[in-house]
Amino acid sequence: VHRRDRVVVLTPDHLLPVPLLIGCARLGAVVVLLHEDVSAPTARHVVADTEPVLLVTDRPDAAAAAAERGIAVATGPAARDGIATATPADPPRPLCVDPVCLIYTSGSTGLPNAVVSTHAQVVFAARAIQSQLGYRADDVVFSPLPLSFDYGLYQVFLAALGGSHLHL
Repeated sequence: VHRRDRVVVLTPDHLLPVPLLIGCARLGAVVVLLHEDVSAPTARHVVADTEPVLLVTDRPDAAAAAAERGIAVATGPAARDGIATATPADPPRPLCVDPVCLIYTSGSTGLPNAVVSTHAQVVFAARAIQSQLGYRADDVVFSPLPLSFDYGLYQVFLAALGGSHLHL
């Protein structure tokens, strides 16, 4: 996975997306987090739309859709093993206009569409929200929202900014 590559994550593991998100961000890759209950047609659409280099999933239907397109697939356990044995990444890249993630709409009026979020946009929005919420190091933030939903994802960024503990 390299800069500007896309990685789709579709897993019931609520913790695994966080290190994948951070790792992709440090590499300059674009992460796409999908809700574990996304329909098979929607998963196929997102895989076709994003043209990822990697799909992290344990779902056979999503893995088959990726395999049809020649996209590498890693299971959740394989991704965890890869993270555990990875060498430390280079220092984070300077703030840039490269995309950090694609957040897909609900698709209530048709197929879902990707909303592009750049590093600069995410940092600006997270800092603006943090200036109002004021998360601190002694806070424990409970986030029942899926990370595939923008405000659920922003809880990761806000907890990092505040040095807070995040309970997913």
